[in-house]
Amino acid sequence: MTLLKRLRRDVAAELRAVKMNFLHGGAGGLTGWRGCLNLSYMRATLTISLPPLLRRDVSRAAKGQHMTESEFVRDALRRRLALDRFYSLRERAVAQAQAQGIYTDEDVFKIVS
Repeated sequence: MTLLKRLRRDVAAELRAVKMNFLHGGAGGLTGWRGCLNLSYMRATLTISLPPLLRRDVSRAAKGQHMTESEFVRDALRRRLALDRFYSLRERAVAQAQAQGIYTDEDVFKIVS
């Protein structure tokens, strides 16, 4: 099942649950309620081990940025993955450019000017 189909299925199930619980006066519900819908999805947990000094550095850096340690590590992972994607794309672009005889910024300027 594709991600889009799963998302549609999950949203439909969430909407049915909201309709049953809130619109029909379910437990704690409000008859006629027309509020906003906040969807949340389960997260996967990844357990890692860190040397004590690295753990201390993560904790200090997170506090310094007013983040939880989890937020800090997620942000660091996002940045690292983006950097890896950038270098991968750059490597392919450089190879294609060199195949066309483009080696320097001056070569690029000659083409675009």
